[in-house]
Amino acid sequence: MSNIHNAMAEAMFEMVAALKSRAVAKAPSDERFTITNCIRALDEIPGIDETLYFGALDLFEDPNLRGTFISLKGNNIRLTWLQGKCELKIIILLLKSVDGIQ
Repeated sequence: MSNIHNAMAEAMFEMVAALKSRAVAKAPSDERFTITNCIRALDEIPGIDETLYFGALDLFEDPNLRGTFISLKGNNIRLTWLQGKCELKIIILLLKSVDGIQ
């Protein structure tokens, strides 16, 4: 019975080691999508409206949205994407406030 327990323990240690190595391997690609990198890219957009700027900071709390923003090529497409996302956010907030009144 001891051999079975040893084999199971060894298999579990191998699984943990494999999971750790996968997590380490993924880390460098995620570093591109930090809030800091998003703010740097945001600062490169000329003439961005202050309201849109601060709305973007709220969006950047979502790692998926950060990834999309950084992956977009060029300031014009990033600006258009941000405008759409922030407008959608305002519409959702307005709808929620109307629902709260009724």
